[in-house]
Amino acid sequence: MKLNVKQPDLSKALQAVSRAIPKRSTLPVLHNVLLTASNGDLKLSTTNLDWSITTRIGVQTEEHGTLTVPFRSLKDLVASLPKGEPIWLTNEEETLHLRSGQFQTSLAGITAEEFPIIPTLDEETAVPLPAKELFEAIHQVAFCAAEDEARPVLTNIVMFLEGHQMILVATDGFRLGERKVKLPTKVVAPLKLLIPAKAMKEFVKVIGKEPGGEIRLSVIPDKFISVFQSGSVELFARLDEGKYPDYEAILPKHHTTQVTVSTAEFLNACKILRKIKNNRPELVLKVTEGDLTLVANDIDKIVDARQIKLPATLWVGKPMDIAFNQTYLLEGLGAISTPEVALKLTTPNSPGVLRPVGKDDYLYLLMPMHLGK
Repeated sequence: MKLNVKQPDLSKALQAVSRAIPKRSTLPVLHNVLLTASNGDLKLSTTNLDWSITTRIGVQTEEHGTLTVPFRSLKDLVASLPKGEPIWLTNEEETLHLRSGQFQTSLAGITAEEFPIIPTLDEETAVPLPAKELFEAIHQVAFCAAEDEARPVLTNIVMFLEGHQMILVATDGFRLGERKVKLPTKVVAPLKLLIPAKAMKEFVKVIGKEPGGEIRLSVIPDKFISVFQSGSVELFARLDEGKYPDYEAILPKHHTTQVTVSTAEFLNACKILRKIKNNRPELVLKVTEGDLTLVANDIDKIVDARQIKLPATLWVGKPMDIAFNQTYLLEGLGAISTPEVALKLTTPNSPGVLRPVGKDDYLYLLMPMHLGK
């Protein structure tokens, strides 16, 4: 390997692949980054065995080659180098030599043959997905996935692809998010994929908050999913083979009470009441004709119950009191971007549903809490 690369390009690429480096591993090679130089292109890859990230940057290549080197050492070295000086990378067997201006050093590496195999995108079977809508959908459902391993299957986002529609769903058993996205291209064969929510969150962070263009997705026979964006970044995540619960069975088929309020006012009221000193996780919602009242109680009676009343632009049904987890309610409202939100209820002991008014592509379901007296 012999090449030269611009410092900002290499530093940015190392930052992108940093998210797949494991915090702990008994395999030394997993703490390394795989460098592959060929035809004016430097490919950087990292993996924690659950998911991998690959990115490519343009370089001036004099000799092809591949090697793995300690990621943290290389990243810190590159970050400390001046931006105006090109960086020369060469290797002799398992040693990488780095030179920039008057500075030079060497890093002991590990042969590329010991690095796990990184699959490649199958161009023939790749499905194009709208990038902006995909990342919005991930943002709206990923936080609903379980974070502990008590029920491993719930740590995933389930993705359904059929016809001209993609559906993303995640749940931890206490709340659920579902987002539907229209696809520009018809899917040839229906797919149901269980993708680790952590991997999809990291991919969003790598690509950025406002992606453009399209994502290309293909399922690899050896149980990998490949997501490709703009020809520079690829994510490979190991698919879960578990059985995802039939979430549609818990979706309410009807509701007896519906109240529509300002999303911003509802969200702000939740934030205010959350700051009040209290030791109770629930927030009581009182739906009456024309109003939605939020009540926060203090279990130690340090302060009296505090409440905020919101005017309803639409009210249908009968009065009802119901309690929800404050954090779950706040996070659900944060995923809704429309000016108004509809809260749909059936009974105080049944799940409640939040829906954006004017859109039918998102649903957020919350399980109720015990209504303390």
